[in-house]
Amino acid sequence: MPYKRLLPAGLLGRLARDCPRFRFLKDTCCDREQLRAKSAAVAGTELKIYNANLTTLADSLRDGCAGFSGIAANFFPDALAALMRILETDPARADRMQIVFNTLERNVEFHYPRGAKEYLKQQGLPLTDFCRTPRPGFTAEELEQIRDFGRFVELWKQSGYNLFTQEGQK
Repeated sequence: MPYKRLLPAGLLGRLARDCPRFRFLKDTCCDREQLRAKSAAVAGTELKIYNANLTTLADSLRDGCAGFSGIAANFFPDALAALMRILETDPARADRMQIVFNTLERNVEFHYPRGAKEYLKQQGLPLTDFCRTPRPGFTAEELEQIRDFGRFVELWKQSGYNLFTQEGQK
């Protein structure tokens, strides 16, 4: 706050080569082309780029990003790990998972971070609603939506993250 401080690909590449102590960058640009350029700029260096944007995740991984460092990891870290495992071996399934991620993105962002804390509370973690950002409490309808989001994630997990296949196909 109050604005993003994004490094252009050229500068990032120069930093990666000239300052090898840099190893991790959480990138929040949310732009496929920028992520592709940044990944190319740091290729062969110790610096690894971790995309923070769920919507561009599969493409960014294919284009050289090392992983994910976004808020969705609060909700379904196992699904994110599953995407990483199948990205190269089952690209069609990875693309279907990305569709689900894109569909769920608004639920992930909902009143973040308080929404994430409420979701995790509903999953059984002993959390308070204290947050770094002041937000009002949730309405009964919002609590139900968060609960149903959790139910959907659980059903998706039980399906093996494979909602878009016909019976008998994996």
